[in-house]
Amino acid sequence: MKLSLAITTYLRYQLTIDSFAQVIDDPRIDDIVVLDDCSPDMSFQKLTAYFKGNKKVRVIRQAFNRGMQRNKFDAVAHSKNDWVILFDSDNVLKKGYLDALEKQELHDNIIYMPDYARPQFDYRKFAGKLFDKSNAHFLVNDTMGNCLLNTCNYTVHRATYMEVFSENPEIKGSDTLWFNYLWLKAGYSFYVVPGMQYFHLQHSGSTWLQHADYNMKTTTELNKKILSL
Repeated sequence: MKLSLAITTYLRYQLTIDSFAQVIDDPRIDDIVVLDDCSPDMSFQKLTAYFKGNKKVRVIRQAFNRGMQRNKFDAVAHSKNDWVILFDSDNVLKKGYLDALEKQELHDNIIYMPDYARPQFDYRKFAGKLFDKSNAHFLVNDTMGNCLLNTCNYTVHRATYMEVFSENPEIKGSDTLWFNYLWLKAGYSFYVVPGMQYFHLQHSGSTWLQHADYNMKTTTELNKKILSL
């Protein structure tokens, strides 16, 4: 099985390069999409120059700023393979993530989640468990479980992801939780993959932190929606 890697980025030239440097030559990934959300600086031009000549990497720029929800969707849409690792540009993907994923028998209606966003977000107590709308309350009502639902950096089936997606203009940094609500509402599941880990960088440029109060409010509202399914 060949994988696509979809990286969304905005004003993150160096972080974007670092995010997949450790897997860029891994043969299991034969398609890498870097989608810049119309950064007003020179990020797109620098990324294009950096990856020039690398046939595996396609650097694409949005015609105008679409926001995180749409940028993620478009990155998946641009991907060539059936299975896509949807990854934020301010985190670091390592080969161990691929090793753990490779052991799984993948199903179209399941999103495959990491069990550890090192060093701070430890989801390993959920490793090996399948969650759908019947038991998602175990995640919603747990601090780390709720973080997991708010975190992307997971592996999706391209066509099913695109089928479920619906843009919500009211959502900012809680865009992943919004999509995950839609995923559960559609009757689909999440599986937390044992040993599937990555490095999660926390920094002041985090889009979630920039609208923290608003995002906390929408997170609470979305949690209620999930619990009502």
